Amino acid sequence: MLAQNSAATLDRALASVRAFDEVVVVDGGSVDATASIAAAYPNVVWRTHPFRGFAEQRNFALRQASHPWCLVLDSDETATAELVEGIASRQWEDAPTSLYYVMRTDWFMGRELDRGYARSISHARFFRKARGEYRGHVHESPFVDGRKPYRDAEWAGTLPADWRILHRPDNDLEDELARIGTYSLLKARERIEAGERVGAARVVLALVEDAVTVYRQEWRNGRRGFVRTVLVCCHRCLVNVAIYAERVRRER
Repeated sequence: MLAQNSAATLDRALASVRAFDEVVVVDGGSVDATASIAAAYPNVVWRTHPFRGFAEQRNFALRQASHPWCLVLDSDETATAELVEGIASRQWEDAPTSLYYVMRTDWFMGRELDRGYARSISHARFFRKARGEYRGHVHESPFVDGRKPYRDAEWAGTLPADWRILHRPDNDLEDELARIGTYSLLKARERIEAGERVGAARVVLALVEDAVTVYRQEWRNGRRGFVRTVLVCCHRCLVNVAIYAERVRRER
């Protein structure tokens, strides 16, 4: 579990996994009550590591874990009792696959997102530690034996649908706005390092294309869908602008 100034949500997250005998929490430099909240849980292994990217933080966390299988949660998520009990009650040594997808329920502005662009879907969150490694600055993914997982892969499993991760029932507009800047810069850095170039025309055209594409998925969510569309487009546009700005800087 990664944390950074997570006092508002960490207690709820840790309470949901108190039945596990080990929960590794890696803090990127909190200045709030995150550390004291974590200290109240005897099963927490607390580590600090300067934040340089999500994949690096997660890989550091994996190296601190003593168990061969790891369930990955964020500090604004909780695990359902079914998920915790299901994992704890099984022997995973002879599991037929090294990675499992876990269903995650997402909320936005007080409502479950059961349809649209950001709908509740499964995520690759439970895997054999020795076979997994995270890659990517943002929206990072666990690669298993060097392969990026996808939901229909023959070598990836799926846990039962009621074994769920719950992603902040009170997640709201303020939270989304706070994350957009950080996530956009990290994603831009990833694409710049990959050698990608973006021109001014592409910045504008991509914004229009994204607005149409995302809203086609979100229109059934009404006004919340419109807000989601604008937020997604802002994020993607900021990424492209950052890549373009870096190109301008280098060409001076």
